[in-house]
Amino acid sequence: MRFQAVASVSASPAAQLSPGAGANPDTTPSPSVPKSTVACVLMRTGGPMFLFGTSSAGMILYEVTDPLHPRLLCRISGTSAHTYTGDTITYLRPGSSTGTEVVLRSLGSASDAVVASIPRGDLLGQH
Repeated sequence: MRFQAVASVSASPAAQLSPGAGANPDTTPSPSVPKSTVACVLMRTGGPMFLFGTSSAGMILYEVTDPLHPRLLCRISGTSAHTYTGDTITYLRPGSSTGTEVVLRSLGSASDAVVASIPRGDLLGQH
């Protein structure tokens, strides 16, 4: 499996990923909308992934085809994320003060697609 970095990555699993090309950090949020970032490297082929952490403390996504040598794929902070398929994740991104976007991130192409929008009232239990 070959990886091409699209963000700064050191060789150690504790490496810091910094947003870069293909990382698409959120636009500047309003004071009431928390900042969230999703910084990933390009993953050429799908494989088993392991996502752990909490949205408040940050999450880390590893590719674990070789469990003895996991590869750091993403660092996610300030938001919730889930693995979707072998090479995609979904995460929430504050779109504005009126709602939140559900974003599908392809790790193979480093592209994001907004697949849904959740109005702020729905998130707060107000209909």
